[in-house]
Amino acid sequence: MKRLAKFLKRVLPALLLIALGYWVAEWMATPPRFDLSQIEFPRALREEQNMPVVEVFFVTNRAALPGGLEFSGEHSDALTYGIAEVRIPENFRLTDVQRPEILRQNSDSLHACILAVRPLSAEDFHKILHERLEATHSVHATLFVHGIQNSFDSAVRQAGTLAFALNLQQPLVLFSWATDPGLSAAAYARCREQVPAAATALTDFLRHKGPNHFDILAHSLGCKVVCSALAQSDTHASPNLPSDALANVILVAPDVGEEAFKSVFLKPGGASTRHTTVYVARNDKALVFSSILNGNTRAGAGISPSTPIEELFNENGGHDARLEIVDATFVNNAHTSHGYFYQNRAALADLQTLLRHDIPASKRQLLRHEKAKHANYWIIPP
Repeated sequence: MKRLAKFLKRVLPALLLIALGYWVAEWMATPPRFDLSQIEFPRALREEQNMPVVEVFFVTNRAALPGGLEFSGEHSDALTYGIAEVRIPENFRLTDVQRPEILRQNSDSLHACILAVRPLSAEDFHKILHERLEATHSVHATLFVHGIQNSFDSAVRQAGTLAFALNLQQPLVLFSWATDPGLSAAAYARCREQVPAAATALTDFLRHKGPNHFDILAHSLGCKVVCSALAQSDTHASPNLPSDALANVILVAPDVGEEAFKSVFLKPGGASTRHTTVYVARNDKALVFSSILNGNTRAGAGISPSTPIEELFNENGGHDARLEIVDATFVNNAHTSHGYFYQNRAALADLQTLLRHDIPASKRQLLRHEKAKHANYWIIPP
């Protein structure tokens, strides 16, 4: 026994160190990259130096820096509108949708670059957006709300490459709220403090949307901005959003507490969106940390043991056709397992089908959850 204890005392720390090293290596490993350069994308506005250029409409509550073409990580009470042009890299890959926060030169052909930022008045913004909708024969524009770890520039690049990867025919509008790069607990806390102001700004934008209609696509903590905006619009203290403001609301890896999510989408009198799709993954590492920081389970982490699937649907045993949950656990190979909607081909294809063709989950290439019976809980197959 003494020899065994002595052996374990010597070997166990080494084994633990090896296990920790393996986990860190797996965590930091670059996810598989799928080269899409051979696929033809007609979404480009034009070409420059044999590289496609896409158009991104933007509205932001970030404070403008001197010159009005750059924006800080602080919020402003006023909204700024405009159009940006993003050049897509020559050999575009899925994981190029979002790059680390590194300054890019316009001569860099390996990464997305912002070629132009043109501020507009609110009136001109809505007028030009409506013209683009009519030109593409689209009913809805896609309104993208990014998550944390984004400057204004990185958010614009992400929106441009996402529109290109999804091959959207309809215009894409970026709502960029005040976030800062960084994955520390302090950086996350600063972003979380910006959510109320961002939600108010988003609500104001949707209330004064002009003649335009939107599908909303939100990621991570951006989903909290959307949920808070929808909750604000349903209060008696402020007028509701126009009934035709929103069609599809798509929440990907929502960094939203389960109770907050239920209060907006599952309770009578909640958000009156035509259709809501929630992408979840039980192996989302970023949401595990968020759950620890927030002290509750996040909706994007999938169904917790304390939440039966039946609770996601109405009490009479049927299902709410307006709500569909899509589980991406089996295809989630993204870095920190949080960006699977743009780093995995199957998840991206499903999202593209939903946005471009407005096809319900029952008619997409998905599997029904074995415990969901006839409820709208679906799985992206491996």
